[in-house]
Amino acid sequence: IYFLYMLPISDHSVLFQTTYIGVDLFKPDRLKEETILTIDRLFKNWVVLRTEQGTLLQSGIFDKETVEGVCYGGSSRGAIRPSNGYAFSRITKWSVNTAKLILETETVEIKKSLTSSIVGFMDEVFLQLLRRSPSDAVRTILCLAKYLSPETFARFMSDKLNFLDIMRVVFASPKIPMIISSWDKFKKNHANKIND
Repeated sequence: IYFLYMLPISDHSVLFQTTYIGVDLFKPDRLKEETILTIDRLFKNWVVLRTEQGTLLQSGIFDKETVEGVCYGGSSRGAIRPSNGYAFSRITKWSVNTAKLILETETVEIKKSLTSSIVGFMDEVFLQLLRRSPSDAVRTILCLAKYLSPETFARFMSDKLNFLDIMRVVFASPKIPMIISSWDKFKKNHANKIND
């Protein structure tokens, strides 16, 4: 899946992000070429003020071994949202909660809310769909963009959704591909529990 988006920063500047989600490593130079071609079509006489690039592991097996006195963070502790790579609000929340817990109890244990657990499951189902059928994953994103309000879509993508937003996302998603991916995820989780 390949997509671009722009966020206005001021009257004369924008943040332009190009994202590729896939199972194979995608070379940053190719993304840069695509981005430049798109910006050239949209703007004249533009200048790059700053660039960033990176590769984020959005799924996989992480070492969760706990070592006494070590405070863990990052992707191994859920800082990156698996379905879209969004991390800012999760890192901010983790930092604040961890600092409070260290100062108050010297024990770091972040409890997940019901909403975050549901979103985590939805992300796993979406990644299963991406592996099984990339075209259905693209169709799902397009359905979300089409049927959700801009506010709901923004809250969903930026990890600030509520329970009503979750229901809206479920209703906007193509049902059959998501049910098949949910079943695939259930079978995979069940097989992992049997093997453990």
